[in-house]
Amino acid sequence: MALETIKRSIRRILLDLPTRSKYKFIMRDWIRLSDLQACSKVLETKRFSRNIRPIELPGPANRDIIVLAPHPDDDILGSGGTLLTAIETGASVTVVYLTNGSNDKHRSEKIKEESKSVCNLAGFTPNFLDFSVGQIPLTSQRFEQLLEQIFCQTTSQFALFLPFFLDDHDDHRRINQIIQKSQVLNANLSRVEIWSYQVYSTVIPNVIVDITTKIERKAGLLRLWKHVSGNRDWAHYITGINAANCRFLSGSGEVYGEAFFVLPLSEYLSLAGQYFAAGNKATYYSNAYQTDPEE
Repeated sequence: MALETIKRSIRRILLDLPTRSKYKFIMRDWIRLSDLQACSKVLETKRFSRNIRPIELPGPANRDIIVLAPHPDDDILGSGGTLLTAIETGASVTVVYLTNGSNDKHRSEKIKEESKSVCNLAGFTPNFLDFSVGQIPLTSQRFEQLLEQIFCQTTSQFALFLPFFLDDHDDHRRINQIIQKSQVLNANLSRVEIWSYQVYSTVIPNVIVDITTKIERKAGLLRLWKHVSGNRDWAHYITGINAANCRFLSGSGEVYGEAFFVLPLSEYLSLAGQYFAAGNKATYYSNAYQTDPEE
C-alpha cells in the first residue's frame, strides 16, 4: 500500500507541469534505484575500510596486462596513464574491445580505425570482438578463444583491467558478469590480479597511481577518437576526474591520479558475484540485459 502511495505521488508531480518549476530536481525513473540492496551487500563486506588511504603504486607489478574495454576509449579513460607508464617499463598491453562503440556500421568502422591508431601510438596490441553496443553476450566462444590464445603465449601472471562492476553503464557492468562465466579465467584464477578502473561512477579505491607526467598524453590520445558516442569533450571530462583524485595522492600542486580497486581474481569474482546474485532485473537498466536468460 505504501509503495502504491509513493508511485501515485510521483506520478502527480510529473504530470503537474506548473508544479515542476518549484522542484530543484525530478526523479526520472524511481525504478532505477532497484540495485541499492545489491550494492549494500557488497559494501557490507567492509572490504573498503581496510585501506583508509589508498596505497600509492606506480602500476601493476605484472609484465603482461590485458585490458577489457566495453567500448573504444574506455581503456584510455579509465587507465590510460597507468598503461602508458607500464609500456615504458617494459610491460606488454593487450586491449580487447568488446564493441566498436556504435551500432551504425559506417561509424563503427571509423571508430575501429581510430582505435587502431591510438593503440599504435600507445604501444598496445588491439583486438576487436565486434559485439553490438548494449547486446554483449553473456558467454562467447570468440571471447574465450581470444583469452585462451593470450594466456597460452606466456606462463606469467596477468593484470586484468576492466571497469568497476558498479560503474554506471550497462555494458561496463556486463563485462564483470561475463568474467563470472568465463571458463578460461576460472581455470587461471591464481594467474590473474584484477585492476578495476573508473569511468563514470566513483571507485572507492585501494590503489592510486600518479599519472601527472602522463595526463597530457592521455588527453591527446582520447582526442584521436572523433566518432565515439556522447556529446562531450571526453579528454576534459576525465582530466577533471583524475584531478579530483589528487585527494588520494601524496604530492602537492596540480597532480593527477587514476583510481583502482585491486584484488586477486578469485576475491573479485566473489565480491562482484554478491552483486549479480540479485538478478539481471535488479542490476541492469536496459531491457536487453534485464531479460537476458540468467544461467
